[in-house]
Amino acid sequence: MSLERPEWFADLDAWWLPAVGDDVAAHVTPLGFDSQHRVHVECTGPAWKTQLQLLATPLLTKINEYVQGIEITGFIVRPHATRVPRLVTEKWGDLLGRDLADLIVPVTLGRHGQELVTKALTPEARDEAKQRSPEILRRIRELLGEHCTISSWPGLGLRPVTVLVAASPDWPDQQAVEDILLETWHDERVVLRGPLVNETVGFGLS
Repeated sequence: MSLERPEWFADLDAWWLPAVGDDVAAHVTPLGFDSQHRVHVECTGPAWKTQLQLLATPLLTKINEYVQGIEITGFIVRPHATRVPRLVTEKWGDLLGRDLADLIVPVTLGRHGQELVTKALTPEARDEAKQRSPEILRRIRELLGEHCTISSWPGLGLRPVTVLVAASPDWPDQQAVEDILLETWHDERVVLRGPLVNETVGFGLS
């Protein structure tokens, strides 16, 4: 279904946040309007879908005080969202610490919103985040409150990296190349992709 997004739609701080409040805005994200003027949303979990249904009438009244050129008639809740809550991404630097915030990227939520999935830009950042993960999870739960669904932060993956190597028939030693990559990237998961002789091959960290 194609959804309408007027020019003012993207500025959520101007209409969505003041209309629904901080708590709802942290867990319910508007996606657009359909032809019947219903706003389609994603919720961070089933509890917030129920909460939205209970609050629908007063929220619609409030939203219609802020929107322009359209009267919102209802909500349509899309299937359970897997995106990281907006409040978490906005406060990412405070949650992780400024030294890690640019090196650990929030990607999505897994296992029905219970697992935080991230990518680390360096092995060092990944290892440091592992050390801090209990405290970071505590901060996330405190930030999102009683409706927080995030309960775990499993192994942090490294951002995929590809290294292209121009092969030479005079040096077909695959193990030597893997050892060099391992020494350079300091990670145990070096994967050789493709033959080494007479063509360009790729190497990656998974």
